[in-house]
Amino acid sequence: MIPKIGIKMPKITIDDLDFNTEDLSEDGKLRIAQIEWIDSQISQKSQEILVFKAAIVRLEQEIKEYILKE
Repeated sequence: MIPKIGIKMPKITIDDLDFNTEDLSEDGKLRIAQIEWIDSQISQKSQEILVFKAAIVRLEQEIKEYILKE
């Protein structure tokens, strides 16, 4: 089961349990930073996917218009 993680510095929530980030070891703080980086990458990739999907829709429309002109 994947834990539900919500990050709000200086506290984090994992599976409805709150933890103070100040109480984490350096390794724990590194893992929080890794989660934040991964989350930002997911957000960035999601935006890129939306751009690509919009491009596909536009190209399909252009192809349809081209074929109808012939």
